[in-house]
Amino acid sequence: MTGSRSEVDDEGVRAALHRLDAELFRRVADKRDPVLDRVLPALSRAADFSLLWLGIAGVLALSGRRRAALRGVGSVALASATTNVAVKLRYRRVRPPLHAVPVARRVRRVPVTTSFPSGHSASAAAFATAVGLEVPGLAVPVGLLAAGVAWSRVWTGAHYPGDVAVGAAIGILAALSTGPATHRRRPGGRLYPGTGEYEPDDPAHLPLVRSRERLRVHRRRSPARAHHPPGDMRDRPAQPRAGAARVTGGVREA
Repeated sequence: MTGSRSEVDDEGVRAALHRLDAELFRRVADKRDPVLDRVLPALSRAADFSLLWLGIAGVLALSGRRRAALRGVGSVALASATTNVAVKLRYRRVRPPLHAVPVARRVRRVPVTTSFPSGHSASAAAFATAVGLEVPGLAVPVGLLAAGVAWSRVWTGAHYPGDVAVGAAIGILAALSTGPATHRRRPGGRLYPGTGEYEPDDPAHLPLVRSRERLRVHRRRSPARAHHPPGDMRDRPAQPRAGAARVTGGVREA
């Protein structure tokens, strides 16, 4: 008896949330904006199959931000697998009715998967969060682009607002979960190509750097020692003091 009542309560909550979501979708569908009608459908199509994020990741890798690119792509893969496999197969929500959306901005390629949650929003939030954590200077522009992709899914009639919100939350969690497993943050400094040596800007930072054979600690070289003029006394090997004893072949010599 208690189990049946709990199931009824859950169905009532879901029905109420669906009605709220449907009302929000209807209000968005009733809005008109010539600029958004042109921009958002194109942005939504660009993000199909995460092509937009893969393209940006390629640019990041070519510009030397390889770690940000790798973490972004990894986060997208995790978010996509979570939404399209783990969640969509469990909650088979029907897509919103397209007849309520103006024809000019309707999604051209009607998705064959279920509506909840939004895979586009999950991938967008995952990539933006991952890149923003790796390169803070890109957090705002990439974040705005991701927000545009997420909003385009409602604007074009592909998703309810609730689908987008839950998808974005999944994407953020996916990006946060990739941090400790994919990298250790390295302080700023200079990497010497071909040597495996890394010189930090701050001498207090002594990160582990990879050499050809093993991990070792590379300490900052002394600037004073690096600029000694030829013949400087400091460049000569230390000479033994007069009368000092030395050991040769196990025999102590005076």
